[in-house]
Amino acid sequence: MGFSPLFIRLPGLNARIGLKPQITYDLPATREAVGEAFGQKVAARFVENSLVPAYAVVLHFHGSKVIVSGEIKRALRKVKPYSGQLLLIAQDLTVEARQIAVEAQYHIITLSEFFGWTDLSYQNIRQKS
Repeated sequence: MGFSPLFIRLPGLNARIGLKPQITYDLPATREAVGEAFGQKVAARFVENSLVPAYAVVLHFHGSKVIVSGEIKRALRKVKPYSGQLLLIAQDLTVEARQIAVEAQYHIITLSEFFGWTDLSYQNIRQKS
């Protein structure tokens, strides 16, 4: 049996919620729109920029785990062709994942302070638990 994503339609939004990540297209770049789409915790970290009227693509990784580079690479392959500003939301990113997002020109919101995990150090700590 295949996985069928849930589609949510809000004014100006086309959000797709799956296991990981949620991909949203054409999100107005306002605190209100970000709050409606992703909750007040994310909206509290969002800083409006008058030069960015909307985000063409938003990748939102749910949950409290650290996102590693392989997850970012897989997500980027799933995103349809776009033209415009990009936003990535996650609890935390490894150094390598953050670098990939920066190279892909994503604006980044993390819900925790940057710890400085590397893919290897995060993998090692996950194997010990």
